[in-house]
Amino acid sequence: MLFSVTSLLAVATMAFAAPGGISVDPIRKVYTFPDASFLENIVARSNGDLALTSLSHPRVYTIDPRAKTPTPRILATISSPTVNITAGIAEYAPDRFAVLGALFNARTFGAWNLSVWTIDARRSSIPAVAVKVVDIPEAGLGNGLTVLPGVPGVVLVSDSPRGIIWRVDLLKGTYELVVQDPLLAPNPTGLPLGINGIRVLNGQLWFVNTNKGFLAKAPISNDGRSIALENTTQLSTMPAGQGGYDDFAVDAKGRFWIATHPDSVDVVVPSGQQTVLGGFNVTANGRGPTSAAFGRSCKKEEKTLYVVTGDGVLFAVDTDKVKLN
Repeated sequence: MLFSVTSLLAVATMAFAAPGGISVDPIRKVYTFPDASFLENIVARSNGDLALTSLSHPRVYTIDPRAKTPTPRILATISSPTVNITAGIAEYAPDRFAVLGALFNARTFGAWNLSVWTIDARRSSIPAVAVKVVDIPEAGLGNGLTVLPGVPGVVLVSDSPRGIIWRVDLLKGTYELVVQDPLLAPNPTGLPLGINGIRVLNGQLWFVNTNKGFLAKAPISNDGRSIALENTTQLSTMPAGQGGYDDFAVDAKGRFWIATHPDSVDVVVPSGQQTVLGGFNVTANGRGPTSAAFGRSCKKEEKTLYVVTGDGVLFAVDTDKVKLN
């Protein structure tokens, strides 16, 4: 599919302070974790705060990005000898979250002991308690996580190195393999991450493949047990020179805002046209955007895209100020 690419380099060599930050339209730096924590995933809470996971710690953080001086707090810690990271996160009921934990080796991208946990953050006192739901010992690196609309307590998990989608029933504490397919797996060479970010919208499973560099959709059954990959439609491919699509958010206009390595958010409209919004890599480590989510609690927040990076930086993007193709 043909698409055009416009590069909007919004950040130059300017230094940023943390917490808080300097506004550079349309991108604003909200907070930098002082230990350069590898932030992996993000979800907006009903009160407008954000929940963040980390490949550096078995923790989930919460932060109010609207505060004058945003300050992260620990929402929950997974206390288990078989968990040293938190990965995908999704809100399956009001202020109740499912989160992936595992033992992870960042040098080899090896992961073991994938497990699914829940966090009940409805009470104001934190940290909350993380409760294990189920282990998935056959899994590789569990990465993306999304709820299944209309089926309470059921989530889907993307297994990036193995090209698998798992279905987990949080209420019953069970899991099952939905599909394993070469389309979802990485190529033999390059980054060993295939299927990554996933979302279910209007009867379609939307997903990216990091190694193969595409965004696509496939029909999914209402119960999430059948995905017709033979009817996959590809919407966009990653521009040459980029490192990989990661997780993504979808706005009210059906536009996909994809966290993309090494330093951009790629915006794909329903026609397939693509705009590259650059400038999300401002630290020496060079670990770029990993996930994105729109805010909640008011109309302004619903148009604000929050982006986390592997360098421990949280950005905010005023999407009304982004000029797309």
